[in-house]
Amino acid sequence: MISPSFKANPYIGFGFQLGDINSKKTIGHYGGDRGFRSYLLMIPSEKIGLVLLANCDYDEDFRQEIIHPIAKLMLATHQK
Repeated sequence: MISPSFKANPYIGFGFQLGDINSKKTIGHYGGDRGFRSYLLMIPSEKIGLVLLANCDYDEDFRQEIIHPIAKLMLATHQK
């Protein structure tokens, strides 16, 4: 039973981050450690999934800058 004082985070669902790209619901998860970054992004309604794996410096974070434009391109191509 969930406590009455519990307030769900609208951007987290079962450990995944929830969002949207071009009005399509997305589900994703970030990961990483020193020298490594990863990002899983899924757009279930379009049956699209992307994975980014990269070596990088510890304080670098460029995952969204790479994967979101690719997802937008895939959505534009998929909808034609």
